[in-house]
Amino acid sequence: MTDQTTPSENPSLQESVRTGSCLCGSVKYQLTGEPISALNCHCVNCKKTSGAAFLSNGLFWKKQLTITSSSSGLKTFQDKTTNSGEPLCRKFCSNCGSTLFVESLLPDTPVAVTLGSLDQGQRPWKPRLEVFTKDAVDWMPRIEGARVFEEMADPHAFFE
Repeated sequence: MTDQTTPSENPSLQESVRTGSCLCGSVKYQLTGEPISALNCHCVNCKKTSGAAFLSNGLFWKKQLTITSSSSGLKTFQDKTTNSGEPLCRKFCSNCGSTLFVESLLPDTPVAVTLGSLDQGQRPWKPRLEVFTKDAVDWMPRIEGARVFEEMADPHAFFE
């Protein structure tokens, strides 16, 4: 006999849903399901866009991300000075400047959602990878148990 319980009848079968927004609250989003991976990026460009020692991201398939308000307030900066040579689209709120998403122009690639933009009470995922550690500040210890890469990780590492 098979269990015919549906996700709406049993909340434990439902996909997790988390929400996030920019600092001023004009751009809001929803994430469905778990990330492909979570990582800290220590590259110079991510440090500059975050204003911090690194940028923490969750990687999600684009179908997992829904902009729920003010997508018109979302602006894009095309970062052409990446270490890979492939441009990245860094998306931010045009009102408060909060960095929210980073996307590749390559097809079938995940979107990076900045973990600091999750709403209060929405616990972020522990990063499993640290990339571009060659650019990391020396006073920040590595995350215990995370895989460490001096440059960008092999794409397969994100799925392990």
